[in-house]
Amino acid sequence: MENDLHSAADDPTATAPKVSTPAVPSESSTERRMFDKPNLQLHDPDPYAFANRIRKLVVIASLLACLAAAPFFSRVFAYQVRRGQMQAEYETATKALGEMAPQLKAFEEASRSIARKVGPSVVSINRLTLSRGGRTMFQGIGSGFIVDPEGYVITNYHVINQAERLIVRFSNGESSDASIVGGDQRTDLAVLKIDGGNLPALEWADSDQLQMGDLVWAVGSPFGLENSITFGIVSSTSRRRDSGITEDIYQEFFQSDVAINPGNSGGPMVNLAGKVVGVNTMIVGESYAGVSLSIPSRVARDHYEQIREKGFVERGFLGIDPSAPTTTLRQKLGLERGEGVAINNLRTNTPAADAGLRNNDVILQWNDHKAVDPSLLSQRIAATEVGSEAKVVVRRLENGAPVDKELTVRVGRRTDEGSPVSFAGADDAKERVRQATDIVDLVGSYLQLRRQGRGYVGLCPWHDDSKPSFQVNPDRQSFKCWVCDIGGDVFSFLMKMDGLEFREALEQLADRAGIELRPAQPGQRIEPGSPGDKKTLLAAMAWAVERYHHCLLEAQQAEPARAYLAERGVSAEAIQRFRIGFAPQGWDWLLKQGPGAGYSPAVLERVNLIASRSSGDGYYDQFRGRVLFPIRDVRGRPVAIGGRIIPQLAEAEARPDYKPAKYVNSSETPIYSKSHTLYALDLAKEGSSQLSELVVVEGYTDVIACHQAGVTNVVACCGTAMGEGHLKLVRRFTDRLVLVLDGDEAGRRRASELLELFIASPIDLRILTLPGGLDPCDFVASHGSDKFADLVAQAPDALEHKLQSVTNGMVLSADNTHAATRAAEQMLATLARTRPLLGEAPSAFFLREQSIVGRLSRRLRLPEESLRKRLSELRQSADSKPLVAARVEAIEDAAPRRVRATELPSWEREAIELMLLGDDFAQKLTQDLDEVDFHGAARELFVAFRDAALAGEATYEHLMSIIEDEPLRMLLIEIDELGSGRTTSDPVKRLNDLLLIRQRRHEGAARGEQISALRSGELCESEADQAVAALFASRKRHETGSPSTEG
Repeated sequence: MENDLHSAADDPTATAPKVSTPAVPSESSTERRMFDKPNLQLHDPDPYAFANRIRKLVVIASLLACLAAAPFFSRVFAYQVRRGQMQAEYETATKALGEMAPQLKAFEEASRSIARKVGPSVVSINRLTLSRGGRTMFQGIGSGFIVDPEGYVITNYHVINQAERLIVRFSNGESSDASIVGGDQRTDLAVLKIDGGNLPALEWADSDQLQMGDLVWAVGSPFGLENSITFGIVSSTSRRRDSGITEDIYQEFFQSDVAINPGNSGGPMVNLAGKVVGVNTMIVGESYAGVSLSIPSRVARDHYEQIREKGFVERGFLGIDPSAPTTTLRQKLGLERGEGVAINNLRTNTPAADAGLRNNDVILQWNDHKAVDPSLLSQRIAATEVGSEAKVVVRRLENGAPVDKELTVRVGRRTDEGSPVSFAGADDAKERVRQATDIVDLVGSYLQLRRQGRGYVGLCPWHDDSKPSFQVNPDRQSFKCWVCDIGGDVFSFLMKMDGLEFREALEQLADRAGIELRPAQPGQRIEPGSPGDKKTLLAAMAWAVERYHHCLLEAQQAEPARAYLAERGVSAEAIQRFRIGFAPQGWDWLLKQGPGAGYSPAVLERVNLIASRSSGDGYYDQFRGRVLFPIRDVRGRPVAIGGRIIPQLAEAEARPDYKPAKYVNSSETPIYSKSHTLYALDLAKEGSSQLSELVVVEGYTDVIACHQAGVTNVVACCGTAMGEGHLKLVRRFTDRLVLVLDGDEAGRRRASELLELFIASPIDLRILTLPGGLDPCDFVASHGSDKFADLVAQAPDALEHKLQSVTNGMVLSADNTHAATRAAEQMLATLARTRPLLGEAPSAFFLREQSIVGRLSRRLRLPEESLRKRLSELRQSADSKPLVAARVEAIEDAAPRRVRATELPSWEREAIELMLLGDDFAQKLTQDLDEVDFHGAARELFVAFRDAALAGEATYEHLMSIIEDEPLRMLLIEIDELGSGRTTSDPVKRLNDLLLIRQRRHEGAARGEQISALRSGELCESEADQAVAALFASRKRHETGSPSTEG
């Protein structure tokens, strides 16, 4: 061993011998061995190492446990903190509530008081209608409130519109029927009347005092839950057209967050005092979403008073479309932004035109109101009293410089106002009558029809038709004659066939269908059988006519009358046809029979069959000892009587101080107007359709003689001279009128007066003076009907007749200018006094006048320019008292002719045809297209379709019921007929093609604007670059896309 040790020591490179004493292992190696395999021995000489390791492990475990428990303890701590805060808040709130309890209690009591005060005055309104089977149906519910102890109730127009019956239910459960006083659809207000007195009525408050944040309550019957109350604040004090809430310039609302739901409509919105600040009317959205709208009490109260007094709201009218001035116009006139309201689309023959206003004038002030907003200005104009004078200040350009002008305008009345609402409104009554009338049955009662395909055809009654050109479409319930270019529905047919106004046609068809038309103002109910009942008055007159007729035929005392008629050549057939009668000489012959027939003296007096004694004690017969000629309206209903004295009886009745009048005629009554009635027109109108003319004579016996002789288109005026009212009536049947006048001085004077009618009226007026001073009765008897018909056919027009009169005996030549000048002076003096008839375009009158002056020039051989100058001088002179303004409108303002469907642009006609295919197509097109896509009549049809689509009724039938303009209705019928022949085409493809063409048109227009802007240099460099890029992109799309189908 020593050697080994030695050698190792000597040799440093030698391997060290193994030593038996074990080395102390390092800590790392010890820890490493602790985790060695189990079969290895672990030797740890340090007795504290294990304890140290244990301590470390405990510390680690504790740290891990703390980390794991930290969230829990954090939540516990946070909970305890929050609990403390909540407890503090609870204690603070409890203390605050305790302090505020008196105020909250007062507010709560105020709300309860409002409910108790307002509740009894608020009613629920049930709207009932009749089904087609006649069964009463519940249709809707709304609210209203009493505003007068006498029983006047305010609600919304839409709550009561088209109701057959209204039932008002009070908060105590009682109910009552209500009548409609009137309403205003534009502001959605209506007034009802219920029976009773001393009813609880609400008071008005001033809505102009409302501010945002004010507390308001709504009371009503939402979803039929009667006497409900909700609460909120005012969100906005004004919502008008500019806010997008409404399109109507006359509508105005204030906004709140009060819960208003279906059934609340018409109920009151009240303030803290329980006074009405508004009428709840609508919400924004399908259901309550926190935006509720109410009509301000300022508007509601004013309209209520008007409706209660008149049945409708009367609005002032100017005749302009107000709008905000364009930027260019403001710059030219030197206006600040927001200053003034521009005039657009100024209509002729309106208060605005009469006052001298012009298009592009800017209104600065209307009376005391400064014009800054078009809607507000429209409301101010509407609120101005009709007929009053208003001061308007405008700024306009004159000679290139802005000038302020103060003008005076007399406010007119809107013609679309003043139609009081009824139980079943006019549109509803019209629709019920239309649905109850089959056009095939109606036309078939006049014409012989035969089936052809799906429709019917017949010979047209308005032209010489040799093959059936009159078509009836039972599917569309329409008719059309392509030769006459006449068409329409059941109303149009009856109006044209019988020469009726619309109301008359509606009444006649309603009678035919057994439908009762309600009065226009049910609140003013007319009792049947009373003097105010038109049906009773007509029945009383018809009864009296028959009594007088039977008296002539059968009574012994009528022998003088029968002898007189025989002497005049009146046949028995004519007596029957004209229902000629006789009134006995007694003072009470008819009066005594009235009560037995159910007609009171008051009714007989109302139609002028009897008269009150001057002493005021009793009545007497109006007609005594006379031959009576019943006067009928165009429907053949007796409306008046003309009586002629019998010479034999006149001699017996005459006294030194009394001579009976030769003629006694009925005075004007509710069923008779002299100026709008022609004797025997009901019999002559059929002849008028065939001969295209009416002949007017002066006496009843003249008419009868002509009819007996076979000339059946003869009528007579009824105790008055021919006037404008007669011409309007005549034009319903013909455009040619021949007046037969006596040849005496009175007849010549009357012919001169009629020249003014000829000039003023767009009718072919001719005047015939019979030779020898004979009247038509004597002339026909002596010369025959053929000679009379020849003279009628050759009758000169009124101008020629006047010229023949003033030039009678004159030698008109180049050497005798004095005679020609004298004749011209008389003719021009008549022209200077003439005015156009009411409703006629001034330009049409101007054209007719110019034609007359040209005829005078040629006939009198005088320069036309000189005649025009002299006419102008006469018109301007004070002596002539001109009734026609010297200024005339442009020729383009003449009444437009009817547009044919084939004249419409093909794209516009295609769009209308597609809308006629059904409601789905109409809804789609009215949403995707706009007014600017159409022109003229097509635009009017599109607007009608759009309005109908908004109401969910965009159908052909509904359009026919709402379009009043006859040429527009004709156009709709023609487009429908043309479109019905395209049954094989794909309507969806047509629709897509139509929209594609429109898109390309718009793109083309946009490109044109961009090119124009580039050429003019209006764009900056970056905008120009963008425009060029857009043009190239658009061009590329156009070239790579599908080929255009336009054109």
